[in-house]
Amino acid sequence: MKVEKISELETKSKYSILCDISMELTHPAPLEEVLEKTADLMAKFFYPDGIRIYLWNDEEAKLKLTVSRGLSEEFLKQVQDIPLGKGYSGIAIRQGRPFGMDVSEFPDEERKTLFRKEGIKSVLAIPLQLKGCILGVLNVASTRNYDFFLDKLDFLCAIGSQISIAIDYAKLFEEKIEQERLKAALELERALAQIGRLAAIGEITTKISHEFRTCLTVIGGFARRILKKCSPEDKKYIDIVLSEISRLENIVSNLTCLVEEEIHPQKTNINQLIEDSVQLFIDQFEEKNIIVHKVLDKNLPEAFVDPRQIKHVLIFIIKNILDVMPDGGKILVKTKRQNNFVQIVIEDNGPQIPQEDLIRLFCSFVTGKPRGVGLGLTIAQRIIEGNKGAFSIVNKEEKGVIHQIQLPLN
Repeated sequence: MKVEKISELETKSKYSILCDISMELTHPAPLEEVLEKTADLMAKFFYPDGIRIYLWNDEEAKLKLTVSRGLSEEFLKQVQDIPLGKGYSGIAIRQGRPFGMDVSEFPDEERKTLFRKEGIKSVLAIPLQLKGCILGVLNVASTRNYDFFLDKLDFLCAIGSQISIAIDYAKLFEEKIEQERLKAALELERALAQIGRLAAIGEITTKISHEFRTCLTVIGGFARRILKKCSPEDKKYIDIVLSEISRLENIVSNLTCLVEEEIHPQKTNINQLIEDSVQLFIDQFEEKNIIVHKVLDKNLPEAFVDPRQIKHVLIFIIKNILDVMPDGGKILVKTKRQNNFVQIVIEDNGPQIPQEDLIRLFCSFVTGKPRGVGLGLTIAQRIIEGNKGAFSIVNKEEKGVIHQIQLPLN
């Protein structure tokens, strides 16, 4: 809004001016912003007069200067506070409507000298109140005589009402923001408490997993010794024991990975990591008649990841494929660079994943295996994302599943 001279303003509809003020002040905003905007609007409409806005302070029982325009710092230092009921501002608040006078009518000679030194000839106070509550006062200090305000008093009452509503609205806005801030702080506090509990659970899980693994190692060792000397009839029972030990060891391993959060990234040869992981299953591939074909990019740059964790994911994926292809099949492993990532693609021609399971594939304790726990994919995704990568699983068009892993170069 451009600054207009008084002569130009007087030709402009007062209702248009009031509409402009109303539109400017009805947008949700903090109180300080509303007051600054109010001072700017009033200073433009009453140019070249000085503007002061005081707000009521309950603790000090005074009107406190909040914003001002068009007045010197030296003058403002002398008019920071207004006790309730004092001066022309007190009269305006008491009467509930604008009140003003010429500076020459001031009963206080010291005050009169202060205002005249500033070049002020007349003053006007517009009470800011809503629903019987005092919010503050708007003061206009004019370089003209008080007669200038006489035909504008009703208009100024309307302006005072608009500003009062805007101030009240701004206070409600700030209260809402404060409530949201407190709510957010409470939620954060709860989240931190939950993190603390999870950290404690993680520590306990790590210790229990260690004890379980030790016990399982001992039990498995004795079971294997018995297997060598037992009768053929007892052998099938020992095999069941060893199978269950292997399953429990897998669960313990998954739980350990779930609570381990430390990542030690380093430059890693992904092709070599794949070769090492595939090599672990050579016997099982032969036993189940599974053919593995590798298309590895010879010029593949090193990824910046934790090799131990990535190998864990690769082993898990291969184990899953072995479980779903007991009667043989094909596995294709590919690597290539894609922008700033190394991409690993592992495809198989086994059964597809049902559509309803694809949606919740990475949820904890969701599994398609009759005796599965449902943590494997959750852990795999967490590991890949913890290494700043991405992990996805999709069905192929006809038969099989595609596992895609993206790992960062740096």
